[in-house]
Amino acid sequence: MGYVDGTVKPPQKYLASSTSTTTAEQIENPSYKTWHVQDQLLLSWILASLTEHTLAQVVGCITSHQVWSLIETLYAPKSKARIMQLRFELNELKKRFLSMGAYLLKIKNIVDALSAAGEPLSKLISSVKPWRVF
Repeated sequence: MGYVDGTVKPPQKYLASSTSTTTAEQIENPSYKTWHVQDQLLLSWILASLTEHTLAQVVGCITSHQVWSLIETLYAPKSKARIMQLRFELNELKKRFLSMGAYLLKIKNIVDALSAAGEPLSKLISSVKPWRVF
């Protein structure tokens, strides 16, 4: 995931040659070549999984990170209104006649949507009200 999310940065493309003393000769960095091959493989997998509409949106992106960032911008709304709506849904959710599995799945889906909308999990956990037992 490091290539896609940008945590694995590309190494320098060229290195200064240690054999040349008078000119600033550069040689291709083998680490960059390895990084580039891996990134292009990931890029091809991502592009192969996109619909035609989404593919048209990412034309011009040359790295897997660029494509992923653009897709994230297009499809992961990070608005405060969306976060507030999801928090409300989570606070109002009741088990009622749902099975325990279905109830927990609903909670998981809301928490996943909050995470995708940019809400830190630590903030979500700290906002949970303690249960009252009467």
